[in-house]
Amino acid sequence: IMGFGDVGFALYSATGKRLVNAAIICCQMGFCTAYCVFIAENLQMAIFEVVGCGSISGLWASENLVYWIILAVIPLQIPLTWIRQLKYFALTNFIANIIILTTVAFMYISFPVSYTHLRAHETPEHLVCRLLLEKKKRRR
Repeated sequence: IMGFGDVGFALYSATGKRLVNAAIICCQMGFCTAYCVFIAENLQMAIFEVVGCGSISGLWASENLVYWIILAVIPLQIPLTWIRQLKYFALTNFIANIIILTTVAFMYISFPVSYTHLRAHETPEHLVCRLLLEKKKRRR
């Protein structure tokens, strides 16, 4: 057995293999579509943050900017799907991890929030929930 299609073939012959492979293709298309939309929306938010929403005009201020970003990103992503081994991404993944850790450290250092500050924004519903949880902990 070399893949999921072979399992479908073993159970339901050629029809099972076709159904399993079709389901995998549909799943992968959904994942890729969601990823492209995720990238486009984040790029759009970054553009709005850097430039400022008030000073943008034309295509950059359009509601369709997300679609244009998707069209620009897809040709860049397609060649990456042809790489069959993850070891070729080791350096870029390492760099990405360093950037993420640096960003998290920057947030913790630059924006410290005390526990009492968080409690000041507590709604009555949150207060009741927190008190019930503390009561349960004391019973144990």
